[in-house]
Amino acid sequence: SNVQITDVTDTTITIEWDTDEPATSGVSFNDGVVYDVLSDPTLVLHHVMTLSSLTLGTTYHLTVSSTDVIGNGPSVAGPVDATTGAPCYDAGVACDDGNACTDGDVCDGAGGCAGSAITCNDGSSCTRDSCEPLAGCVYTVEPLPAASCRNPGRSVLVLKDNGDDSRDHVLWKWLLGDTPLSAFGAPTSATSYGLCVYDDAFGSYRAVMNAEISPVAGWTPFPRGFTYLDKTRSRQGVQKLHLLQGAGTKSKVLFVGHGAALNLPLPGTALPLWQTSQVVVQLSNSDGECWQSTFAAPARRNQPGVFRDVAP
Repeated sequence: SNVQITDVTDTTITIEWDTDEPATSGVSFNDGVVYDVLSDPTLVLHHVMTLSSLTLGTTYHLTVSSTDVIGNGPSVAGPVDATTGAPCYDAGVACDDGNACTDGDVCDGAGGCAGSAITCNDGSSCTRDSCEPLAGCVYTVEPLPAASCRNPGRSVLVLKDNGDDSRDHVLWKWLLGDTPLSAFGAPTSATSYGLCVYDDAFGSYRAVMNAEISPVAGWTPFPRGFTYLDKTRSRQGVQKLHLLQGAGTKSKVLFVGHGAALNLPLPGTALPLWQTSQVVVQLSNSDGECWQSTFAAPARRNQPGVFRDVAP
């Protein structure tokens, strides 16, 4: 009794059934042309048989049979049809929907297989995270759209990659801008920040440096903004992030990083920068706000180990 198909793949079919006393297991199956039998003499109450090496996209007719310990039987049930590679038959059974952007795929009981969407997040503010059904998570290095960012009246960027990593240094000033206090969110409790330096290399961006600052101890609020200060530079070399609100041209952002823990330069990059057209610095937060500086080529100084520029 309770004969059911519990799993179907491209080349296998699993069928299960129950008997009211211990009995052998047997499955006869055919595709209308070829006939075969699979058997197991083990005496069980719950029977599970998996047919393998089947042909993809083929419908098979299955009949189950069982014989008890004293030879009564066989008791026969079926036929039950199943098609290899076909959709799910039993709700809740694990399956594969062929979509790399889902996880925990299960049969829906109506012939379909579906899972829950996965979250793609590489933890870097330098990438735009997305998912492609065949490839899975894709992390594309590119700045946020310029229109979504706040721009300053003046900016300064200094990158130093010293032979002695303990002397590496990053300084970024975003000056003479406009930012309401609300844009800074709540960095002492909920709002995280990420800084990224992008280098335009012949039309494609590469991330040269990044830093992520979570809402942890180290943030101090003041009437016009917030300051993150870590003299030990224990988090990716970040020493200070100062956020000052102001209307018109009274807002300011200052980032300072120093030491061997700095992510400078990131793997595959080096100073001097390519700066084919520009270098872009973006500070973004988890509330969707962004502050941007653009340094058009040529820089005031761009040589091995040092990049320094002012904009405009």
